[in-house]
Amino acid sequence: MINIKLNLGTKAKGGVFLQKIIEPLGFLIYLVIIIYMGVYIYRNHNENRVHMAFGSMALTLAIGEMLYLIPRIYSLITTGLEDNLRLLGWGRIGHMIVLTLFFSMLIDLSKECFRLRKKVPLDKLLYGLLIFRVVIGIFPQNAHFQLEPDRTFLMLRTVPLIVYLVIVALVVILCSWNKRSKGMMLLAIILVPLGFVIEPEFIQTSSYLELAIKSVIRALLLLLILFIGFKQVRNANELSRF
Repeated sequence: MINIKLNLGTKAKGGVFLQKIIEPLGFLIYLVIIIYMGVYIYRNHNENRVHMAFGSMALTLAIGEMLYLIPRIYSLITTGLEDNLRLLGWGRIGHMIVLTLFFSMLIDLSKECFRLRKKVPLDKLLYGLLIFRVVIGIFPQNAHFQLEPDRTFLMLRTVPLIVYLVIVALVVILCSWNKRSKGMMLLAIILVPLGFVIEPEFIQTSSYLELAIKSVIRALLLLLILFIGFKQVRNANELSRF
């Protein structure tokens, strides 16, 4: 999500161009790519449970991103963010909840990929971190209906997710090392930096451009996770032709 207060009377023309034209266009391209990969994976998984998990993740990500990005695109191309804070606020709440569900699917993905047995204490810890994030994230103190988020609650809902992603990444790295799975190793490497940019405001910035760059990095990392599954499904379907 991108939330930054801009002074309409003093912001540069480049900033106006980026926010009113390039940003909505970029969001639309981003959503189309997610939906395309998700539909392709879902239609061609051939009952492979790992590929089915990737497909579910892709479609969940598409829903979560649309909940916030569509209201934001509407706001940018109409009367502006300040006049649509109620719509954006509900989008942010839905986005936060669905994206948390998206990350919870990493547990099932890793178990299916590496045939892992259920480890109750670890599972409880991981799901507990995500539940804590959702509970904290729906508090009104998060300031979802304001232009800028509350820094304290932004930290409280993001840090548990970072801890969760670090733990999942370590598990996946250990399993990938034993199974020599390059795709899952790459996924694990992506998870840690993703945690720090999943909400671009988490690391404070001084300009709209810096925030936009972090949002682009965030989008590329999420797309790369889906592309790992997309490539696996594509390769499997190419091999099945021979």
